[in-house]
Amino acid sequence: MHLDAYRNIDEVGLPRFGEMAKKYSKTIFVTHGPHWWAKISGDTKEEDRGSYPKGPIAPGGKADYLLQKYPNIYADLSADSGLNALTRDPKFARSFLERNCTNILFGTDLIWKRQEIKILQVLQSMDLSEKTYNLILHQNAEKLLKI
Repeated sequence: MHLDAYRNIDEVGLPRFGEMAKKYSKTIFVTHGPHWWAKISGDTKEEDRGSYPKGPIAPGGKADYLLQKYPNIYADLSADSGLNALTRDPKFARSFLERNCTNILFGTDLIWKRQEIKILQVLQSMDLSEKTYNLILHQNAEKLLKI
């Protein structure tokens, strides 16, 4: 599910998405997009729904909360929104990834020959535990896809 200011719109705090994840607990939701990744921070405002907020991440973000509350929600790191979420506050992002490692998926959104995969470079630079790194890079996807 791509969440932004134009598609799959929800209020700040993602209350409808949380209710949907609860109601359809046997459905796996893989989410990303500007609105989802803006919610890594607890101080997200209405105008952040379709943007790439900058600066330190405040604790209490709904993305963190939803990933921990609903095992059927996964977050995909693809595109600039995932990259922005990790690079705006690397210390917080590292703890976020370690804490939610079983529900984070590596992704590129799209790929072409000789593309620089910035999100991979960021993950490699974060000094993640080997377990977290492997879960994010491939093991979570292998589990979901049963491969």
